[in-house]
Amino acid sequence: MSKKKVLLRGVFINRDTNGEGVLKVGTTLIRVSTVMGILYAMEYAKEYAKEYAKEYAKEYGEEQKQEGIQTGRRTEIYLSVQDGDYSVQRGAEKAGLSLEEFKKSMSEAGYKLPEPV
Repeated sequence: MSKKKVLLRGVFINRDTNGEGVLKVGTTLIRVSTVMGILYAMEYAKEYAKEYAKEYAKEYGEEQKQEGIQTGRRTEIYLSVQDGDYSVQRGAEKAGLSLEEFKKSMSEAGYKLPEPV
């Protein structure tokens, strides 16, 4: 076998005694098959990460969307009760909570319960 050399940005590609390509970087010899395996693994990992990110976004994106809708709905109910548009009892019904749970939730969220008349 001839020892054909190709210059590739400072990297020499040779053939070893078995005819397999080797890269010579400085004084280090690296088999081309090893490099190709590493590149393949990196490409596979990149594709896997893309697919994982898509699936994660689908699964948890929908969950976060629903949480946002629920938060917005609660905010609207709290504001309506605070402004006197709904009674506290009606707000609790719309929120699907008991009266005591609703009062506690509304207070913890920073809204004021209207003064009883």
